Amino acid sequence: MMKKEIFAIALLIGIFAITLLNVHKIDTLKNELIELLSKSEECVQSGDWDGATEFAEKAMDHWNNANPYTHIFIRHQEIDGMTECFFNLLQEIYKEDSAGVQAAFPKVAMRIENIAHMEHLTIGTVF
Repeated sequence: MMKKEIFAIALLIGIFAITLLNVHKIDTLKNELIELLSKSEECVQSGDWDGATEFAEKAMDHWNNANPYTHIFIRHQEIDGMTECFFNLLQEIYKEDSAGVQAAFPKVAMRIENIAHMEHLTIGTVF
């Protein structure tokens, strides 16, 4: 009977460790995306549309390259919403519409922050 309890405890510890690893991975992805988007936003503010395009496209590529991971651990509705935000941002950058870009950046950043926040371990996510 003791073997069952030890196995159950080991399983719970393993699940907890995997959850912490997931939180770290999502936070790292969030920070990398925010950094690229901040550089793109700085380029927009200085009128460097080529630089803004380059950094926004790098951020979108980085998001897309994370697909094998995100499609397992993040709800598909969130993935679709994030991708849509990226496309809206890129559309405004391609049009070189400063007002549209300034409105799109916070939406993308907020979506990234929300995804990361949902993945954090809280009492609500346990029960």
